[in-house]
Amino acid sequence: MNKFVTCRLCLCESSYAFDRNLLRYNVSYYQCSNCGYLQTEEPFWLEQAYKEEINLTDTGLASRSIHNLGVVLAFFLSSELKKPLLLDYSGGYGLLTRLLRDSGLNAFWSDKYCKCLFARGFEDNGKTKYDIVTSFEVLEHLHNTKIELKEIFKKGEKFIFTTCLYNNNLPSDWWYFGSEHGQHIGIYTR
Repeated sequence: MNKFVTCRLCLCESSYAFDRNLLRYNVSYYQCSNCGYLQTEEPFWLEQAYKEEINLTDTGLASRSIHNLGVVLAFFLSSELKKPLLLDYSGGYGLLTRLLRDSGLNAFWSDKYCKCLFARGFEDNGKTKYDIVTSFEVLEHLHNTKIELKEIFKKGEKFIFTTCLYNNNLPSDWWYFGSEHGQHIGIYTR
């Protein structure tokens, strides 16, 4: 076990914080002294973690998409954007993209791990610049965090992101670690 690693978010030094089980592995976590980002050791288990596109314990997939539809529609109703181009980055099966399109928004989908089931024909072509990019419950999955965030920010001008944040009193048994699926490899602070 290393005592220090480089933070995947700000590239400063991260110190060993604790160990916990992910999937069937004992995994070390490190906390950045600069930005507070909490990351796993180098995640060697990701192929196993993403063997199923959507993990079997994610029972809120549809209800979360319906909730996020309301969030995005409320944003657009309060914005000056008339006919925006929208990208749902890491959009899973494309349910939110389909709901947005059915609501009249010009929405597109991308996801490097998932097959688009609900919004086929509206996949991101990799070249379009979007007015807004949504990314719900994705940040905690990023492996090359700083690089991947730069790529996301190149895709649009405005962003709606969600993730669960932790404070310094982080419980070691917090459900958001995702011990059973091993996909959450970085946790953020405010």
